[in-house]
Amino acid sequence: VEAEGEATKAAKARKRAGLSGGLPGHKWVETSSKAGVVFAYDRQLELGYRELHLTGKELRKLLGRIVHAPPAERPEVQAELDDLINWSNIANDESDFGASLRLGADLFNHDVCFAPQAAQQLSTAYTLLGR
Repeated sequence: VEAEGEATKAAKARKRAGLSGGLPGHKWVETSSKAGVVFAYDRQLELGYRELHLTGKELRKLLGRIVHAPPAERPEVQAELDDLINWSNIANDESDFGASLRLGADLFNHDVCFAPQAAQQLSTAYTLLGR
């Protein structure tokens, strides 16, 4: 049985290496729920994932602004999320499927009002990843 400290060290090492479970050819990225997602990634070609311009804390702030925006202002704030979804779709076109998997997971875990966008992102990502 592995000591608790060693398990934590191993998890931190995997996180720094961008790996999950030491699987070669895979990358792990943290989502806003801290659970993370794993997907195929080619380090040499840098193919399989790209960082979107809003992730983590900035994405949570945007989603919070959308949820709490008055109905009259919501389309203006929603446009920023629509732009992010567009960039995620462009990443899919260029075989960086991990971007939409991460965005879909973040949307799914934030609020029920983002369920349609999350479903679209996750469905596309899972299909393209062959899952």
